Formats: sequence, structure tokens, C-alpha cells
Amino acid sequence: MVSRDYRIFRKCQSLEITREEAKPEYEYQTGEEQDYSRADEIAASLNLTENMSLALDYRMSGLSYPEIAKQLSRAISTVYEYFEKMRARYSAIYG
Repeated sequence: MVSRDYRIFRKCQSLEITREEAKPEYEYQTGEEQDYSRADEIAASLNLTENMSLALDYRMSGLSYPEIAKQLSRAISTVYEYFEKMRARYSAIYG
């Protein structure tokens, strides 16, 4: 019984002892709106479908492929294909 209690004691850690690790700080533009005019020009030149355009907007907002697929009610592979087509169009136009 003492051995079992000792093993539990060794595996557990008190919450008073634990310390929060410092989270990294990221610099953002403060006071200024980020300029996406060039990105909008490029997106317009690619002649994207409505779903592709929505997928790109969601991706620029920081969503992952599974999250985008859920938003668009499509399969993850379909969302992946959207981005493959966008990359191909971008490479054809801008090299």
C-alpha cells in the first residue's frame, strides 16, 4: 500500500508547484489596417469560382483545410483540389 501511494505521489504534481510558461508574443500592426489590396488584385486575376474564392478567404483568415471543408460542406480532398488549382493558375500567370 505504501509502494502504491509512493508511485502515485511520483506521477502526480501539485498545482502550487507548476508555473505557467511564458507565451510567445507576436507583433501585429497596431493602429494601421493591414493592406490586402495586392492580394485582392491577384485573386481577381485568377478567375476563381465562388467556392474557390470563399476557400481562399477562409484560408487567409487562418482556417485549416478540414475547417474550410466544414464551412463549405465539401470533402477535405475537394478543398485541397481548390488550392491545387489556384496554385496552378497562379504559376501559369505569375510564374
